[in-house]
Amino acid sequence: MKTLFVLILGLLPAVALAGLGDPEVRILEKFGPSVKETESSGVGERLLFYEKGGVGIGVEYWKGKAACLFYKKTIRSEKFTDAEIEALLEESRGNSFWENAHVIGEGKRWARKDGGAVAHYIPSQDLLIIMTDAFALERMKRKAASGQ
Repeated sequence: MKTLFVLILGLLPAVALAGLGDPEVRILEKFGPSVKETESSGVGERLLFYEKGGVGIGVEYWKGKAACLFYKKTIRSEKFTDAEIEALLEESRGNSFWENAHVIGEGKRWARKDGGAVAHYIPSQDLLIIMTDAFALERMKRKAASGQ
């Protein structure tokens, strides 16, 4: 299993290195300058987009660190494999482990055993979203307060 994980990391050399909690300077070292900056979701301070190895990576910074990561293949006909998703999740597990995926609607949802992060994969968009639990809770609070 460890050999398979190392092999998968080899397939995603630059992409698999982004992790929750990384400061912006570390993300810049990994991916270089962002290709786009846009308005945050209303929680984070900045939302920057990077592209590396055929994958678009969105990073929303909150309290100076990567609090929400978005991964999407840049070639629309390509989709993430289960192994690639597992490798990306592994990079954001911290000192914990991801619980088995639960099917929700069309996608899959994971939660870290320590309660520190959640992840959601949406197959129709081939989009993997990983965020800290604190960021997710703050996002829900702000949506509720605004009546959305």
